[in-house]
Amino acid sequence: MRTFLFCVRLAFVVFFVVSFSFYIYSIKVEDISIVNFTNFVSQNPFFVFEMTLGIENHDEGIEAEHEHVIFEFSLGRYKKKFVLGEDLLFERVGTNRVRVFVPYGVSLKLGKDYNLRLRVSEGHKEVFKKDFVVKASSVSNIPYIFTNNLENVYISKSLSRSYRFFFYYDKPLEVYVVKGSEVISNVKSYEDLRFKNLYYFDYSFSEPGYYRFVVGDCSFGVSVSFDTIPPSFELLYPTNNSVFYRTNRVAFKWSDPVDFVGVDKANSFLKIYYQNNLFTNVNLAYLNKESIVMPYEVCYFDLPGEGIYVAQLSYSDFDGNFTNVVINFSVKNSSEDKEKPRILNVAFEGAKVVSNEVRLARGRVLVNVRVDDGIYGSGVKKVVYRYDNETSEMLVFGDFVQFFVDIASSGVFEVFCEDFAGNRSDTFRYDVVVK
Repeated sequence: MRTFLFCVRLAFVVFFVVSFSFYIYSIKVEDISIVNFTNFVSQNPFFVFEMTLGIENHDEGIEAEHEHVIFEFSLGRYKKKFVLGEDLLFERVGTNRVRVFVPYGVSLKLGKDYNLRLRVSEGHKEVFKKDFVVKASSVSNIPYIFTNNLENVYISKSLSRSYRFFFYYDKPLEVYVVKGSEVISNVKSYEDLRFKNLYYFDYSFSEPGYYRFVVGDCSFGVSVSFDTIPPSFELLYPTNNSVFYRTNRVAFKWSDPVDFVGVDKANSFLKIYYQNNLFTNVNLAYLNKESIVMPYEVCYFDLPGEGIYVAQLSYSDFDGNFTNVVINFSVKNSSEDKEKPRILNVAFEGAKVVSNEVRLARGRVLVNVRVDDGIYGSGVKKVVYRYDNETSEMLVFGDFVQFFVDIASSGVFEVFCEDFAGNRSDTFRYDVVVK
């Protein structure tokens, strides 16, 4: 049987506005830390924060529109909002870690305590907030190093890559690399073109061990190990032993915990078996390490029919670290679906809505209805609405329907939806008031 497969890469680059209209999992900020030696900062600080990120799993089946991610920074009377990925410099330093650079631009008073507040929001929704107390100190005579909190660096036995380290100073400095008691290399630093007095240097590790970097009068250490940690995969859906009531999507997320080697394209795949026979074998060669945080993939399969399925997801990195996940799921007739669908949103274009009251002038109004039947449901078949003692039905293709309603006088507008199993959603009721 011919298989139709459409895989959409949702790279989940959370700081960029992607062209894909909807996503199922949104950003989750687990922590933000100040990257310096203590909470003492220079009089003219250049703040660097490290954000630990994750994916927030919404209620099953709910999809949310992608919103800008806003990073708000306030220190005393100074407040600034940044759109991450557009007007704020950041770099990815791990599978789920992003380093954010925030120029302050105002001198602080020596010895004074300052309350620093960070807030991250996605659209109008606050996802994280944290407060710090920082003290201004005269530390401008030493490099302000942003890499002191590095604990482990993993390197590959088969691939090489340079690591970039930053420091803040009024001039470039030569960096000495020490292993044991011996200086094994010296490295030049360069000013970053994006910020004045922000310098960086690159270094490639060839062997495991403990390395110390001497930058002017400061130093920091890095422990280096070979990558022996298996990458991770998780099937978001179907979950093990789950039941679909219609042909639906298969989604999975992946990450390499050490975030270095990347996927071995020749040995990574998604296989689906139907009634003990191999139905499809998808090579995962398109996966790569370009995303800011852990991405996830959504694959659309034209499954051959009702019955038992087995999904086998395998992922290998170039150092031979291997992960294998096996999930059992089944597809049943849509008539067996007992869960009611949901109306997610009703919008009246050109009208003012206050609570459940719709205020508008006489004439034709465009109504937009977003619906959902969950990941595993039989799917929404139609939207039914009543107004002025008349009932109309609109077939649903996907999760959205829109239609015009002629408004001649005040009245009651009701709308609900039905899925293919005949389950009916709750009814949304609005009082229509004609001005």
